[in-house]
Amino acid sequence: MTVTNLTVSAIYEEGAYGNPTLLFHPVMVSDSVLSEEQKTILMQNDHGYLGVAVDRTAIPTSSTSAATRWLSDLEEGLESVRTNVDVIDPATGEPTGETEEVSIPREFTVGQGANAVIISVEYNDIISGTITFLNIFLGIIQVFDYILVIPIVALSFVVLIYGLVLSLEQRRREVAIHRVIGGTEATLSRMMVLEIYAIGSIAWLLGFALASSAVEVVLRAVGFLRFTDEGDINVDPVLSFGSTFIVTALTIGVAYYYGKSRTNDFLSIEIDEGVRRVRKEREPNYLLHWVVFGLGLLSYIESWIQSNGGFWRWDSSGIIGNFILNAVLLLLGPFFLWIGGALVLSRIGAAGPQILNRLMGWSPAISDIRRGLSGSGSSQSVSRLSLIMLLTLSIVTLAAVQGHTGTQVDERTTDAQNGADLKVQFDSSFTEQEASALVMQSIESVNDGDITGIDSMTSVGSLLVTDKDTGSFYPTWVLFDGHEDTLLWDGQAIPGDDVGDIAEEWSQGAYTAGGGARGALESPSTGSPLTIQYSYYALNDLGIPELVGPSEATVNFAGEHDWIPGISATEVDNAIIIGEATYNELVGSLSSEPYSSSTWMFELCDQSERGCSDAMEILGANLRSIEGVVSAQDWSTAHESNERNGGLVFGTPGLLSMMFVVASLASVSSAFVFLSLVLSQRKRELAILQAIGASPNQVVRLVLFEIMSILLVSMVLGVTLGLAVSESFNGFFSVFGFIFQLFLGQSAPIDRDLVWPWLELVIVNGLVLAAVVVSLLFTTRRALESDLATVLKGE
Repeated sequence: MTVTNLTVSAIYEEGAYGNPTLLFHPVMVSDSVLSEEQKTILMQNDHGYLGVAVDRTAIPTSSTSAATRWLSDLEEGLESVRTNVDVIDPATGEPTGETEEVSIPREFTVGQGANAVIISVEYNDIISGTITFLNIFLGIIQVFDYILVIPIVALSFVVLIYGLVLSLEQRRREVAIHRVIGGTEATLSRMMVLEIYAIGSIAWLLGFALASSAVEVVLRAVGFLRFTDEGDINVDPVLSFGSTFIVTALTIGVAYYYGKSRTNDFLSIEIDEGVRRVRKEREPNYLLHWVVFGLGLLSYIESWIQSNGGFWRWDSSGIIGNFILNAVLLLLGPFFLWIGGALVLSRIGAAGPQILNRLMGWSPAISDIRRGLSGSGSSQSVSRLSLIMLLTLSIVTLAAVQGHTGTQVDERTTDAQNGADLKVQFDSSFTEQEASALVMQSIESVNDGDITGIDSMTSVGSLLVTDKDTGSFYPTWVLFDGHEDTLLWDGQAIPGDDVGDIAEEWSQGAYTAGGGARGALESPSTGSPLTIQYSYYALNDLGIPELVGPSEATVNFAGEHDWIPGISATEVDNAIIIGEATYNELVGSLSSEPYSSSTWMFELCDQSERGCSDAMEILGANLRSIEGVVSAQDWSTAHESNERNGGLVFGTPGLLSMMFVVASLASVSSAFVFLSLVLSQRKRELAILQAIGASPNQVVRLVLFEIMSILLVSMVLGVTLGLAVSESFNGFFSVFGFIFQLFLGQSAPIDRDLVWPWLELVIVNGLVLAAVVVSLLFTTRRALESDLATVLKGE
């Protein structure tokens, strides 16, 4: 159908519900198309804006506050003017002879002579509103990032505190000896606190310098443990004085507080008690540990139910229906699970020797050392070692799982947005042969060996059909046979898991419906029929448009879809999808004509390979320079954009990569250092075993079995806890994802299906085992080489 002499009087802009300072759905119209009467009616019944473009190069870019102040001054200058007026005495009403500066409305004269009109301007600053919106949104992102790094910060303080406690316990005997030879409590306290203060200050400075140098690397993360160059965006890391002061005070303050309190404890004990290295430990609050762990388990179950769309008697909303309580549980639950789980499970890890002794006591390898496994003089230190292993390895697992999951989400998002390796939109409808010829011409022009031709291509057709029973209209997308070879389908987009199965059902006359369309169809059951009708205009022999149809087809419901690759999810939500056979049945004689479309998608090569990605970027740039091509979107460029948005805006890939590296190093170093401290405390115990007849080989096997059993049990529990925390964190991501959608006005159909990176976990746990074995052999061998008499006398 051709329309002539069409006058466009206004443009209705369909806007997303994003920036609340802007109109959601404005109508942009030129005043030249309105008569004076129409203008009057418009202003009486509604309102209009006079759009004035501001030279944005003049806006300060040093900070958002500077830009806001500049815009506020501009607003004040347009709306008002500062002037001096006489001060009137309130009592007499006479001028006092003084003046004061006041702000009065600024008036503008429009027109001349008798037609002159005096108006004032009410300035509505959209730019300041946008800046305010961005500040609020970036504040939420900062809260998200701050919450995400809580585990690694908490781990740092736990390692600091436990390391400090163990190192000070090593000096209890030294403190007692100093007191014997005349050292006062004040002198010894000052000596040890100064040492701690100096070491803590130097360690903080080195850590601050290392962290500052790593900021840019973290911000350049475009995936889990994947980094890129600086690119077009230059990030200048800035840390405010307040943040620096708080971090400094916490780090050095915690070291100072625990060092001083622990030193005072040592100085308050009796001298002989210190020499004997005996200390009464306070019993932990195990009930509190179990309560915290129970809340964490509840959040894990809640997140799992919601991720799987329901379970048993509960639907996808979970166990707790109240939105506020549910959000609080999903936000705090992962931390309850992590901390409570580590405290509870560390007791099981510390009992590793007894557990494995019962399971493997029959083995000849440990049958002669079973008696030595009955107890240990360093059980408190062993419990701390188990707790550190649980905390570190659970964070390693969390970072690896969520990091790889985020990387997969970026790829799935790109698949859903781009649809195929290459998506080309032309300025007019092209047939398959015409579109293929143009793209092949570009491929030959680029002459890159990684792309030699077109493997497959397709387009997604569209119709507007009517439900015969109700008369309701439904947008309809047509998927042609063989489309699954071109489009990048995902199991989340379709009912079921296999796109081949649903494609076959489409080709045999089935249909699927989006969430909105399924609700409008009153939630049909699987297999229920739907009769749809289609009408169109065609030119008759005289060239006059005539209505053809309606033709009809009966299709059966095959399930609910979420999106079509390359098509906006919002466009598909209220639509149905049919196959090529149903399309031919509806369009009738039109099916004999070559199908044409303005949008075609192409399968060219394996986009996961680097050479293919580079070639697609060059091909896309070449196509965009060709006349008749409106846009050419290649998968590689779209994927880089999604990765950069994740790395530089939300910072999640960089933070998770940092957490993985830091926690891995902490687990390896903690295992080495803590074992060295623990085993050095057991010199006397090992010497006693030798004195009563144990051979060096038996002592080595005893220590090796005891520590390795603690470590292995703790590693298994730590990885298991990390997997549970990773699942629980999915609820955390969903809460913030909902908030981001509210602000950005975007739908995010991609679910975070967790990825289990077993290779990285095996590598980290292997490094921990290697560090432990080295520490065990080195420390145990040194203890065995010590003089028995000297060790037994405690010298």
